[in-house]
Amino acid sequence: MTDRTEDRRMAALVASDRPSGLPPDLDGLRAGGRRRLWRRRAAVAGAAAAVVLAIGVPLALVGGDDGRSDSLPEATQPPTPSSTPTPRPSPTAPGVDPAPTRAESVRVPLSGGTFLTGELEEGEIIGATVDLGTYEGYDKVLYPARQPSGDACLSVGLRVDGRLVRLLCAVVPVADTDDRFVMWGGAREEPGTVASVDGPGYLLVGAVPGDTEVAIAAEGDEPRPVTTVRTDVFPGYTVFVDEAPWDAAWDGLQLAPLTVTTGSDLSLDVRRRSYVS
Repeated sequence: MTDRTEDRRMAALVASDRPSGLPPDLDGLRAGGRRRLWRRRAAVAGAAAAVVLAIGVPLALVGGDDGRSDSLPEATQPPTPSSTPTPRPSPTAPGVDPAPTRAESVRVPLSGGTFLTGELEEGEIIGATVDLGTYEGYDKVLYPARQPSGDACLSVGLRVDGRLVRLLCAVVPVADTDDRFVMWGGAREEPGTVASVDGPGYLLVGAVPGDTEVAIAAEGDEPRPVTTVRTDVFPGYTVFVDEAPWDAAWDGLQLAPLTVTTGSDLSLDVRRRSYVS
């Protein structure tokens, strides 16, 4: 069957060739074609054997049937993740910004095995501090600090082992008091949190531009001065603090329903203008 197929191929080859005037040597053509076929098969078989060898050698290095595992030579051993060097840009290289520094986070121990989390204050103190009493044996203060980034804020913190631990940035004083928050606090605090109050109370902190008086009042009550007014805390601003008992008639889930007024005719609704964190 194979010979007849080859004869047909040879005949087609001869028919397509230009006539030479001589009868075709079919036996010679058939023999030459078989030699080329065997050479092609030998080449394919050799390539397949090379592939098998290429696969088999690494498998033998990894492990044989007896479960042994032979290591790669040290020169070709790929580096382990722990030994692979991680390229890091030099902070002094041109065009590379140094990594931003972050304040050290600390935990302040409280009674009952609990903690307060804060950050060691690394900023520059730019004014006087305001005493807010004590909390769990620590001095609680309001103070102004300018951070390395250039931003400045009024922060609430504790003095711990001679260092200031910032609990939160309460107020960032801004001149545009119509569009920006100028107060922090005003929420109901549990007994013992507001130092000047025996039971539940609130603490409110704020800043307004210039040197001015600050008063506060609940709806229907006469305004009264806030408990603390200072002009030496944040340059160019009047900083105020109000600490007072929480009225039992107020909604404990909202901020105190108070309005702050100033001598510069500002009127600020605590529920709308203050925030808590």
